[in-house]
Amino acid sequence: MRPRFTFWKIAVLPMAAFALACAAAEKPVPEAKAPLPDQREIWVPSNQLARILAKYPNAIVLSREQYTTLLRDANLDHTSKPVVPRRVALTAARYQARLVEKVVQVSAAFTVNVLSDEWAQIPLEFEGASVGTVQVDGEAAFRPGDGPQVSVNRLPTALLLRGRGERLVTVEFSIPVAVEAGRSRLRCRLPAAASSAVQLELPPGQRVESAQPIRITRTPEATTVTVGLAPVNPFLDLTWRSAGAGAQALEPLVTANGVYTIDAERVRVEYGFAIETQFGNLAETYQVALPENGKVLQVTGDEVAKWEVADGKLHVTFQPGERSTANLWLALEMPSLANAPSAALALFVPRIEGLARMQGALSIVGDAGVVVKSVTTDSTIQPTGRAI
Repeated sequence: MRPRFTFWKIAVLPMAAFALACAAAEKPVPEAKAPLPDQREIWVPSNQLARILAKYPNAIVLSREQYTTLLRDANLDHTSKPVVPRRVALTAARYQARLVEKVVQVSAAFTVNVLSDEWAQIPLEFEGASVGTVQVDGEAAFRPGDGPQVSVNRLPTALLLRGRGERLVTVEFSIPVAVEAGRSRLRCRLPAAASSAVQLELPPGQRVESAQPIRITRTPEATTVTVGLAPVNPFLDLTWRSAGAGAQALEPLVTANGVYTIDAERVRVEYGFAIETQFGNLAETYQVALPENGKVLQVTGDEVAKWEVADGKLHVTFQPGERSTANLWLALEMPSLANAPSAALALFVPRIEGLARMQGALSIVGDAGVVVKSVTTDSTIQPTGRAI
């Protein structure tokens, strides 16, 4: 009996294993979930199209070919993550500057918004400047070695940042000051930002000029200039010169151009004057001595406020304000031949009192029936030809 019992024991084991295998084979395998559709198409029977279009007045009808072309041209990938168009934005730039001998030292603070988790770069565009140190959130990002400051041409062209959020970038740099015709000039291209403002501190009593909009604040201690820069053209261009009593004494220069027109009865004198000073400001009132028989016809100028003739002089008053240049034009007439067949005329040359530096040119023209035979001048006038 023992051998038979052993046989069944051995035979049962493979059958149990077969049963387990069949149970495992019969267990259902979970099916993979289908991805959600990224677009939806609704088929509308043709006999219901009019009703659907009435319900949706903004809908349009496309043929199958037009619809397929529209989907192809759109080339939308709904599975990809949206990417910001710019990884970094320079939202604000504030510059604090002061004049130190022949250079302007500048401390710049930039507000930078990093919009991506990837590396983003900020251009270091300081054309015409020498950069000292660059810091990001108070930590040094660049520091030149000992000795003279490093030129911007030897610096990296961009600062790399990584990580979303707002950052504070500070830059120390200097700009050389050029001297042109008695004026100090500051020129530099700065990084473009959505909002930029430069505040420059100059010595007291300075006259500042710029093609850009500026605001000037004067105190006994300093002349402070505030400049706003446009993002499309962040180019700083300022000129200034001393307007105080300590300015170099240099008399203004007058450039005059005159025309004398002589006819049988009168001489018409027309003169244009351009007055310019290299230092300080021009006066608001000037005087011109007139001949006894002269009659002023007209006085004009860009900034002429009023004029009058009193005590044998022409008094011209300009509009209030500081100016380094001014212009005026005057016309007057005097008797000429007084119906005589010929005469020697003394031509009046108007001179602005107090301004001895004068240069220019004059022309003498004979009107119909009048011939200018000769012109005699003193040493201050050099004849160049004969006008007929």
